[in-house]
Amino acid sequence: EEIYFISFINFLKAYNAALIPSYNYSFLINLIKRFFKLTHLITLVSINTIIRLIKCLIAINPLLIKLVLLILTVKS
Repeated sequence: EEIYFISFINFLKAYNAALIPSYNYSFLINLIKRFFKLTHLITLVSINTIIRLIKCLIAINPLLIKLVLLILTVKS
C-alpha cells in the first residue's frame, strides 16, 4: 500500500494539488473469514477504480497512464 501512497502524493505534487492527510483505518473484524472477505472486496473495488481512472486519463493526459499502470501492476 505504501507504493500507492507515494505514487498518489507524487501525482498530486505534479499538479500542485493539495495533499491529503494520512489516516489510519481500524476495521472491527474478529473472524478471519470476515477479514478475508473484506480484503477481497477492497481489492476488487480498488482495481476497478484504477481501471476507470486509466480510461479517464486516456482522454485527459495519456502521460499519466504510466503512473497508474505502475499501481495496477503492483495491485495485480
